[in-house]
Amino acid sequence: LLACTSLWSIGSRFLINYSIDLSELILNAVALEVVLAVDEAFYTLAPSCAKLLVAKLDLLPGTHKLGHFRGLDPRAGFLTALLIVSVVVVSTVELSPLVKRVEASREILCDGDSQFVYSVDPGYVVYYSK
Repeated sequence: LLACTSLWSIGSRFLINYSIDLSELILNAVALEVVLAVDEAFYTLAPSCAKLLVAKLDLLPGTHKLGHFRGLDPRAGFLTALLIVSVVVVSTVELSPLVKRVEASREILCDGDSQFVYSVDPGYVVYYSK
């Protein structure tokens, strides 16, 4: 769970900060999905005897499944709530400043003021001066 959450968080920041064009965003999102789904791909390619061994595994002694509440698995409900909270946090913490920078850049470049100089560094940060 921790590894998946870390990959999701770092991957979201990567998509937000390093995807300038829509085509780059789509390509990076597909790359992130490949990284997140590589374990399922390995299981698909596993031999049938390994799949049979995994299917025969039982719960460890002392562990038990939590009860369901009106058909909802508590773990699934918790993970769904965690996903919703993390999407809200990422959108407010990461996306809002990026949108403000893009809007400021648009105002600078599109308001008719042609007396400026700009530069873009390797991290795609735009610097300008009037």
